[in-house]
Amino acid sequence: MKPASSKTALRKLIKQAASGTPPWVGSGVHSDILLGFAARIIRNIKEAPFPGWSTAEDRQKVFNTLSPALLSNKKLGVDGFAEMSDLTLDERRLLLERKLISPCMAARQDGCFVGCSKKGDISVLINEEEHLVVRCFEDGSDPHSSFRRFRSIAKSLDDAIPFARDPRRGVLGSVPAEVGDGMQLYFLLHLPGIVLAGMMEQVARGAEKLAMSLTPLHGNEENSGNCYLLGAGPARADKTEVMFEHLDDIAQELIAREWQIRHKLFYSKPDEVLDVIGRSYGLLHYAHRLTYSELQHNISFLRLGAALELIKTYGMPSSYHLCELFANALLEFAPGMIAHSGITDEDEQERARAQAVLHMLSCADLEFLSPLLDASYSS
Repeated sequence: MKPASSKTALRKLIKQAASGTPPWVGSGVHSDILLGFAARIIRNIKEAPFPGWSTAEDRQKVFNTLSPALLSNKKLGVDGFAEMSDLTLDERRLLLERKLISPCMAARQDGCFVGCSKKGDISVLINEEEHLVVRCFEDGSDPHSSFRRFRSIAKSLDDAIPFARDPRRGVLGSVPAEVGDGMQLYFLLHLPGIVLAGMMEQVARGAEKLAMSLTPLHGNEENSGNCYLLGAGPARADKTEVMFEHLDDIAQELIAREWQIRHKLFYSKPDEVLDVIGRSYGLLHYAHRLTYSELQHNISFLRLGAALELIKTYGMPSSYHLCELFANALLEFAPGMIAHSGITDEDEQERARAQAVLHMLSCADLEFLSPLLDASYSS
């Protein structure tokens, strides 16, 4: 039987997901590179089959066991759950675009539930790959404070619910390699300089040697707009702090490397950098149809141009505000969001996306300042 509040929670969930700015679009001095900091907390209850091996009845029992404690947890701030079988394809896509659910959860049906906080900084998934998955996001301006908050959320869960644990291995999960403290940590990074320099494979291999992962944000290189997840964990329960410090050190090193490479490329190969920024600027200004992959790719280089002060705006106070505008565009003009506004045909979405982007750029009153073009005019 579905919970009585499922339909109400569904409407509230979609409304919350479609409004506001997610916390992982970047904030602070390095907001164009460090988009956010995130955690994935997993837990499983005792003596119940994992979701991949459970029946609908098993999943409902897990939901009935977990939901009262989760709804009363003030640190989560979730006031209802929607069942995945009640969500349309476009609604699932909207939640997926805003990182409120995982690709695994997007494919789930009966007995699988999702809830999120009003701010959109926490989502709670019941019967995803694990009985409970909590996804937490912060803007990246203070990873140490965010890490303390994530640990506090994990502790509040453990205080309220007797989860399955092994005295030696820690939290038990469906993937043996992920046993430990049950927490994975991620930095969300925008790395167009490293991509342009052809160094991404080398950097990813380096991260792997350090027991970390560096993967495209959206699952493949073509659709990630040069955005990547630097991840680590889970760790042993007594090594969580060490894992975070190590991950933070590597993230700060990557941020510094990205910044150096951008400027080195601009001064050593200015025509290449200016060309890729100029092409993106021109395409987004004049395209009459725009796929989402094209938007992701070209917005990335406009953000690069803004960070290098090659793209100016007369409608916004600083390049940081401009980068935030570009980051929001990736969410506002995504397929799920456009479908939520009532445009479901793919061809119509491409036309609407191109018009919306042009309107956004016109309101921002952008100008592309190419020193090479200025030099050619003056000569």
